[in-house]
Amino acid sequence: MFRSIDPFTRTSPKDVLIFSALLVANLLSAQQLAPPNVTNQVTILAYVDGPSDLHVTRQGMYWFNGINAKPGRHEGHNDPTYVNGTPWFPKWGKPQEDRGVDKSAIYPIKLESLVRSSC
Repeated sequence: MFRSIDPFTRTSPKDVLIFSALLVANLLSAQQLAPPNVTNQVTILAYVDGPSDLHVTRQGMYWFNGINAKPGRHEGHNDPTYVNGTPWFPKWGKPQEDRGVDKSAIYPIKLESLVRSSC
């Protein structure tokens, strides 16, 4: 069950944990399709206050933001997105704007489950 989050209120640690758990669950589902000797787990922690999408590709991951504050940028903050505990400060196309439609540069991360096997 999903609950709505007020876009003008800072996301609570509980909301971040829910987001992280859902992402890990999705990645683990994808991992079932990978060969058994491939282990992948990515933990993402981020402050998200509204419609922001984290895209995961073979080249890495990037944020696409809606009209709300960019992840980590709500109320003038500059909080990182944590990828497996490593802080990532996304490089935005419009870095001077904390809110609005924008896309970040790709955070490079090797995800074996997204690489097709030649078997």
